[in-house]
Amino acid sequence: MVKKVKGGMIPESLLKLVINVGVPSALAVFLIYWTTSGISNDLDSLIRNQIKFEEQLRLHSVDSSYVLKETTQMKMILQQICVNTAQNRAESNMCF
Repeated sequence: MVKKVKGGMIPESLLKLVINVGVPSALAVFLIYWTTSGISNDLDSLIRNQIKFEEQLRLHSVDSSYVLKETTQMKMILQQICVNTAQNRAESNMCF
């Protein structure tokens, strides 16, 4: 229910709150509600960003393991080329 008062309309529950606890306490309750709802929204946003970050990190680690595997294979091929083109054992030993 809404009561018509001078200057506008006030919900009856808000009017009862102000009458029962006083204006300063009603303001304090409002500020606590406003702050906690803002923190809740920020926390939800942080959780969503954390989930995105974890997914990106997982994809990056998969990419890193692929690059490491490919780099190892390339190193082995280059070492084999080095050994095959070496003219003596000393040059061959320098390939590793």
